[in-house]
Amino acid sequence: MPDESPQLALARRWAVQLGNTVEPVQATDAQGDAVAAFGVRHGPIQLIILETPTGVLTVLAVITIPPELRQTIGRLPPEFQAKMQETLKLAFMDCPRVGWNLIPPTATLIGMVERFDLSENLRIVDSDVASFNRFADAIQEVVTLAVRGQQVYSTVFVGGPGPPSRATSPHDTQIYR
Repeated sequence: MPDESPQLALARRWAVQLGNTVEPVQATDAQGDAVAAFGVRHGPIQLIILETPTGVLTVLAVITIPPELRQTIGRLPPEFQAKMQETLKLAFMDCPRVGWNLIPPTATLIGMVERFDLSENLRIVDSDVASFNRFADAIQEVVTLAVRGQQVYSTVFVGGPGPPSRATSPHDTQIYR
């Protein structure tokens, strides 16, 4: 595994300061060469933080769709699958700083999608106070979209097509009089 750069070491330190669990991971670039990286557990989502050869940090989430879920979704009517895929894409477009890919990119229905990748690129500098906030934002934005993507898939198990159910909450009551 390549040595950790000062920028990646700073990102690791900040990830811990944000209360995340940090763990070693092995990562490779598109050519298969090892790159310095570490894993971050933020809530239910596992992230990978890595540095590109040009010094840009990437906050990456790779969400794999279990084969049994893909099979269940594949049995749904094509028009419902198309609506689910459109909903997934709209959820991902909610944050323009986060890039996303559906794998395979040729999937025409959501039941064909094996995984989705979400990533955000940024540069951080220890001397810039805004860098810490930008790093925290990048983690939160990628995690938020990953959870939204999982929620789209969960519609299969909470009623399928139709209007969403209304959940009650103690916060539904009047706060001020």
